[in-house]
Amino acid sequence: MSDYALPDDMPEDLQNMIASNDDMALEGDDFGGDWPGNVGFKADDYMDNALDSIEESLSGLSEDVPDAGLELDIYHTTNSAIGLDITDLDGHYTPSIEIFGDPLHDMDLWDRQDEENSCAVATTNSLFRSLGFDPGEDLLSDIFQDYGIYHPDSGTTPSLIDDALNDLNQRMDLPFSAQEINNFTEDSLKEMLQQGSRPLIAIDAHNLYPFTPPGSGHAVQLTSIIAENGQSFAVINDPGFDEGAGIMFPLETFMEAAQPFSNMAIVLTAA
Repeated sequence: MSDYALPDDMPEDLQNMIASNDDMALEGDDFGGDWPGNVGFKADDYMDNALDSIEESLSGLSEDVPDAGLELDIYHTTNSAIGLDITDLDGHYTPSIEIFGDPLHDMDLWDRQDEENSCAVATTNSLFRSLGFDPGEDLLSDIFQDYGIYHPDSGTTPSLIDDALNDLNQRMDLPFSAQEINNFTEDSLKEMLQQGSRPLIAIDAHNLYPFTPPGSGHAVQLTSIIAENGQSFAVINDPGFDEGAGIMFPLETFMEAAQPFSNMAIVLTAA
């Protein structure tokens, strides 16, 4: 563990995650913040570590246990949950991992926001990119400003995004449909991910990044939920930071960050 002190207001589950994965944790400096402590970690580092752990466990199992394709199973999960729970004849097993979404592949959906307050615009573009369409942040910024839901000085009103997108989809004859979902739960998020959605989530950034002030409204894209041995993590694409692709946080901390916005998600699907 590094010799710095974690902030007093840092959620306990986030402290525990960082303490147990200190070698993978990102630092505040990675996000342009002046806080010296660690903040989450990257999904690709986590999955590499998980794969090493599984392969180490497999090395002690019976030769009857197949391990072919294990790496493929972990790294190429597509829109559905998988379970890795390989047992030998003596009842030994590998760490169980369940993945909702495709955390490594969907790091490619991330793009850095162009303006200080354009996080929702950039994240909306990532929603389109998840469906194979890339209108670009510049175009969406102009459209959102025309609709009156985004201003470069103040940001975006997230509760109006779905109406603007549906009107835009209809006017441009785009094969997409947007929906606002409130009061989502862990189970409903998993269902969204299984169905192929990579939703925009409105959060208070302070819950995830203690160097930001409380009440910092922000928009990120949820790309995956990973459950391993009783611990659950949210994987997000955050357009606000250069290291924002595929950041992992304890799911409980992520859910707390969404509470100030009534657990609101914007889901974009193929119509």
